[in-house]
Amino acid sequence: MTVTLRDVAAHVGVSPQTVSNVTNGRTARVGEDTRAKVLAAVEALNYRPNMAARRLRKMPTGVLALVIPDLINPYFAEVGRVIVAEAAARGYTVLLDYTNWDREQELLVATGMRPHLIDGLILDAQRLTTADLMANPQAPIVLLGERLYDGPYNHVVIDNVAAARLATEDLIALGRRRIAVIGRQEHPTSNASQMRLQGYLDALDAAGLAVDSRLQMPAFRWRHASGAAAMRALLELPEPPDAVFCFSDVPASSYAGSTPARGSLCVATRRSMRWRIARDLTRSRPPSSSIGRRTTTCLSRSISAVVAREARTGSWSAARRA
Repeated sequence: MTVTLRDVAAHVGVSPQTVSNVTNGRTARVGEDTRAKVLAAVEALNYRPNMAARRLRKMPTGVLALVIPDLINPYFAEVGRVIVAEAAARGYTVLLDYTNWDREQELLVATGMRPHLIDGLILDAQRLTTADLMANPQAPIVLLGERLYDGPYNHVVIDNVAAARLATEDLIALGRRRIAVIGRQEHPTSNASQMRLQGYLDALDAAGLAVDSRLQMPAFRWRHASGAAAMRALLELPEPPDAVFCFSDVPASSYAGSTPARGSLCVATRRSMRWRIARDLTRSRPPSSSIGRRTTTCLSRSISAVVAREARTGSWSAARRA
């Protein structure tokens, strides 16, 4: 449960205004003993000042935060580029942060521990729960990524099952029958791996093709090294695949340095299908531009709603953004 300023005041036995004075550094009329008790209670109760409430009493900052788990995957670069452009068109600057898949870093961003003076947050959270997100909301939030939440948030996501099914069906249409996948997650932090695997299995089932678990290779966080190891393992099988569906471009890029043991190997990823960048390598592109535009539009509308609501109460005298 979120601890409020009133909770701290009740714990110490002082007024909420006294707690506000101490936490905001206005201690000229606060006794040293009272100040020490308030600070001790703040620490004991793990009270976090509501930065959003403070910010809403001031002019908007014109700054958005984009928080992603990874700086290596080119997908985040593509979506981030569109978000920055769309935000600039609306008069916003975008601050970029990345969490390296770390829960504590995600918590810092989502609950406002860092003094980010932002109007809104675009967050691709891989390890947080709905309870984490709702514990202490600090700014309007729009979620990215395939980890699904049941909280009251706008969430921009692609249909991973359908995309994986279509990519696998394209390989089947090329006459491939022994189709492998690279990217299965042993301990997934999002739903993307399971959903893409389900789409792959659905396509095989619809085509009447047998499922071979040896062709379902893991790739840790879809990194190049793990993708290369998975590709080598597949090619060393007594019956290697004649096609591979990679769940991400990063492990798929390992194909460029691999030489199939025999025959022609067709590799498909989730990006631009029929954009041939290497021998028999195709990609199925997610709508990165659409994702970036929709995400920025959703956040802009959420911020406008907050501005309008606060303007009606007189606590934010700012022009409404489009």
